Amino acid sequence: MKMILNFILYLNRSKSLRKLNELIGWHPLRNQAWANRQNYEPEVRGIIKKIVNKGWVCIDIGSNIGIVTDMLAVQTGPHGLVIAFEAFKANAKQSSKYLKKEIKAGNIKVNNLAVSDGCSDHLWLYPGRNSAAGEWNIKGHDLNGNKTQARLKVNSTSLDTFFSKDFKVNFIQIDVEGAGGQVLKGAKGIIEKSLPIILMEFHDEYEWDARKQLLGIGYHFYNLDGTSIEDNETNRVYLCYAVHQ
Repeated sequence: MKMILNFILYLNRSKSLRKLNELIGWHPLRNQAWANRQNYEPEVRGIIKKIVNKGWVCIDIGSNIGIVTDMLAVQTGPHGLVIAFEAFKANAKQSSKYLKKEIKAGNIKVNNLAVSDGCSDHLWLYPGRNSAAGEWNIKGHDLNGNKTQARLKVNSTSLDTFFSKDFKVNFIQIDVEGAGGQVLKGAKGIIEKSLPIILMEFHDEYEWDARKQLLGIGYHFYNLDGTSIEDNETNRVYLCYAVHQ
């Protein structure tokens, strides 16, 4: 096991491999992750099965290579729609490859865009820890708080800009490495109109504080086991969901 972990760390630190990863999306661990997607975050799979219904329209923000997108598509069925957003081009490219059948059928749409507050149509992407493919972000630091250098310039949007005022959504998943507050700010209109269930990862205290936007319009937060989270809770919960009351 130690040899495998060391090999993975070597792959992530290899400058040549990082370059291939950024340019064409090649990485030896991606196909393995997709092949083992049935074992990916069972608690997320469980909550999606519990709260997402057939025929729903879902948005997956920070979709990586499409594992959660695939979960949502399975749950919503042939009459549902999953719209995915992924800022890192290599991930979006692989996602489109893995989900080719569902995209062709019209059940999934993959957009290579960063989702933010809509203040700019371009943003810089910063690498995460060891340039991990799933941790590229627009915050300028990794999940340990270490500053990183801007590496890639990408197109960006907000949900309120991307969708028409009449668009109806039932469920939103947000996993954007600390930029969730910007996503929520740029989705104010669509959230207040549709009142979707929102599943969100809170990577830091700034994201946790941003949940007040939802609390202010009548949302309440729950742990994945369904237990209630107090509205004035100061201890950050990493992964939880919000329902309008």
